Amino acid sequence: MGDKLEYAPLTSPASYTPRLFQLSGSTGWFRATEETHVACPEDISIVPDHFPFTQETIYTAVQPAVFLIDAHSVLYLWFGWWPEQKNALLREKNAFSGTAMSRWAQEKKLSLETALNYAKESGRSPLPTLYVVSAGSEDLEFINLFPYWRDNPDVVKLNNAQAGDGTIVRSRRSGEEEFSKYTRTSYSLEELKKRPEELNHNKLETYLSDKDFQDIFKMSKDEFSLLPTWKQVNHKKSIGIF
Repeated sequence: MGDKLEYAPLTSPASYTPRLFQLSGSTGWFRATEETHVACPEDISIVPDHFPFTQETIYTAVQPAVFLIDAHSVLYLWFGWWPEQKNALLREKNAFSGTAMSRWAQEKKLSLETALNYAKESGRSPLPTLYVVSAGSEDLEFINLFPYWRDNPDVVKLNNAQAGDGTIVRSRRSGEEEFSKYTRTSYSLEELKKRPEELNHNKLETYLSDKDFQDIFKMSKDEFSLLPTWKQVNHKKSIGIF
């Protein structure tokens, strides 16, 4: 664990207690489960608390995980990390398989959609702004929602959150802009070769436009779908998207 980050002291009482939800489709149904307020034993409806949960709540969850934090004027979606697989066979079958990555991308998409709908249904004026942060590169405003914070070097490394000089690159992204990536339907071949994380890596060819698909494969998408799997794989290998 890294050094603890220090924060400026709070001089005013909390007016709103943040809420924390875990979003998951691991059971086959996509659910939002509110976490208990482990850091706030009092009745939060009577005594609002700045810090009703701790970093351990999200960092000790089974990964990869997604959490939504409602801080009233701001919402945060926190995306976790793929656990490192020591065994090469497990790594191939599980964490880094195309199917597993596709499920993770789908869970992110559903989480973004859920969070945006949550904001719209909050009834607040103005509506809360949704931001997205990734484990290991959380920005300071997100970190300040917790009573203390220790950077985890292993997570920083797994999520490539370091600059060339070793410093952590802290950032947050617009929730609406992030969601637009998951609703986009057409990509160029050069973009697909970079294997965007929001796409189904087993079906990258389906994100080509009909015209590009015809020009590249010399057949339509329907014709391609009738080919034996091994021929489809060979075609995709030949253009660098398998």
